[in-house]
Amino acid sequence: MESNRLRVGIVGGGFITQVMHLPSLVGLADRFEIVGLADPSRSVRTELAMRYGIETTSAGHEELLEDTRPDALIVLSPGATHAEVIMTALEAGVHVFTEKPLCLVAEDAWEITRASERTRRLVQVGYMKRYDPAYEQMLRTLAERRRGNVRLIDCVTYDPGLERFFAPAGMARGDDISAPFKARAHEQRSDQARRAVGASSPGEIDVYVQIICDGLVHDVNVLGGVLSTFGEPQPQVIDTAWWSEGRGLQTTLELSDGARCTLSFLQLDGLQDFREELRVYFDDEVHVLRFPAPYLRNCPTVYECTSERDGRSHTDRWQSWTESFVAELTHFHDCVRLGHTCRTPPQQAARDIELLEQIFRARAASSPAQSPTAG
Repeated sequence: MESNRLRVGIVGGGFITQVMHLPSLVGLADRFEIVGLADPSRSVRTELAMRYGIETTSAGHEELLEDTRPDALIVLSPGATHAEVIMTALEAGVHVFTEKPLCLVAEDAWEITRASERTRRLVQVGYMKRYDPAYEQMLRTLAERRRGNVRLIDCVTYDPGLERFFAPAGMARGDDISAPFKARAHEQRSDQARRAVGASSPGEIDVYVQIICDGLVHDVNVLGGVLSTFGEPQPQVIDTAWWSEGRGLQTTLELSDGARCTLSFLQLDGLQDFREELRVYFDDEVHVLRFPAPYLRNCPTVYECTSERDGRSHTDRWQSWTESFVAELTHFHDCVRLGHTCRTPPQQAARDIELLEQIFRARAASSPAQSPTAG
């Protein structure tokens, strides 16, 4: 009798793997068995194997696939590696869960989508906010109450960088990665940014990869879910600007009726706090969703809806403590083993990357293409 557990190999042993995904997978031991880990750093492989009892480790994903023959890969390596790793896994008949972004180039994202359909293997993208119960409640409320007439959608994210939250001593560090490997990884990243948006300078490449693809991608996907409740098509990008060496970025988008959406990213180095706040304004209602730092556990997401009742302003409030990283992995298991429909498929991610490319291209001519310091 086939086991209900998924045998998974993990590609990438970096920050989000150590802080969120490995603890979540261990907590879901009834659904997942970790059979191997691939990372270019021998010290990271050794440390994480010891901590989590992982028997098989390797430097690369191909060796991991050959040595472990997993049911699925959990792809947590840098975004520039995703397309190659995912395509290799699909061709090997292996399901894939991948952290966002799906990849850096929209053309590659559509190739992944076609390969997933052809091989009949699942690809789920790690948009964990889609699995947050407070966000789900917001979408239900919008679908029940609204049929358009939105006035403004505004999303602001500020982030001090990861080092403000976690002591370096608590992390397994890949300080032993060779210089040639780092050079190849840097060139791979630069080449994909050039293919995607024509980025040429180091500053432009950093803005596209670090700020837009790694950071703004969450806001774009969250916005997509909100717009789907109105039956609204993908918005048109009006303009984009960044400043302060990439520590600030804002883009403005237009809905089909002329209403505006603004997405802003700020790196606030002097504030030990993270916030992602989405506001949706109507003539007679205001919806507010506040996400905490995605890499902190037991921090609630809060949703509030303010409307008028009996001549008075009234606010309904929902709060969720459910760990969205656990919820998305549970969903991945249920899609593979129980045939559930994936809620964050590659088709959705490919459209997001198309929009991210448009956001970069719409930057104002005066925006300084200097290197950001965001992590």
